[in-house]
Amino acid sequence: MPLVKYPLPSFLEGMLTERAYGRWVSKIAMAALRHDRERKRPFAANTSRSEYGKIVHEAVIAGNGIDPFTGDRLRFDLVDTYDFRKALGDVAYEKQFDDMPTVDHIDPDAKEPALEICSWRINFCKSQQTPSEFLDMCEAITAYRGQAENAAPCRAKRGTGAASPPLGSPAKYFLPDFLEGICTQDQYRRWLDGRAGKLFSADKRLKRPYAQPGAKWYYKQKINEAALRGRLDPFTGETLRWELIGTWDPTKKDPDNASVRNFWLLPTVDHVDPESDALEFEICSWHINDCKGDLNPEEFVGVCRKVVEYAKVRLGFKIKRW
Repeated sequence: MPLVKYPLPSFLEGMLTERAYGRWVSKIAMAALRHDRERKRPFAANTSRSEYGKIVHEAVIAGNGIDPFTGDRLRFDLVDTYDFRKALGDVAYEKQFDDMPTVDHIDPDAKEPALEICSWRINFCKSQQTPSEFLDMCEAITAYRGQAENAAPCRAKRGTGAASPPLGSPAKYFLPDFLEGICTQDQYRRWLDGRAGKLFSADKRLKRPYAQPGAKWYYKQKINEAALRGRLDPFTGETLRWELIGTWDPTKKDPDNASVRNFWLLPTVDHVDPESDALEFEICSWHINDCKGDLNPEEFVGVCRKVVEYAKVRLGFKIKRW
């Protein structure tokens, strides 16, 4: 009887069949290899799909079914069950897959492929950071948000906001005082108009109740209100780099990590709570917006707090992961 290429780890027995596990490892390995070749990572050119598969399999065994950042049990039973069509605009559906296992580079800048298995939520949040950078970010967020009640923005309560924008007409928007000398009135207005247009179009596509025809002006009003409070990132307390607005090139394919990091503090507009029926925005860094995803503030801070607390447990027991 031939040897199985990827034997099912003992902790996955009863959760997956050996065949399903082997298919998943092969698929994940192929996706990781393709992604690394697109990013022109040097090790990907000389590494085969089979070698990537071996690295993924070894990462599964090493992880023992536990997320290395939160200590949560990974939901391997969710493998190959995600439906992209159902996920479109359905935040509740996507959240069901937060603990689904995914493969992640331990250090995106490493010269050799070193992978680990973590949850989809953590992988999405960690993005192109090293483990130390990710932990630093989580510590900064939990510390800043815990300083005082007024450090956190007001959250739009579900079910309490008006689904329809109020009657009114577009207004003229002037440069916030703290941006004088950083960007011009024209730059600010172009940014405001561009953000309002894109967010309105996206929300209309997702059939959110406040994205009604002719409501783009209302988006501009709400974004401008958020910008007046937008000198500091509301999660880390860092000063946002407003001088970067309008300088990112969206046509640049697969930028390197260094280029992306230069824009981490670029101000972006984020829905305070993607599931609220009230339109409420806040301005946060691109880095945080990308990491927060479809979580509301309490959920996002909760994830960061869990990462910090689990890191303390690991360090306390002298478990060296990184």
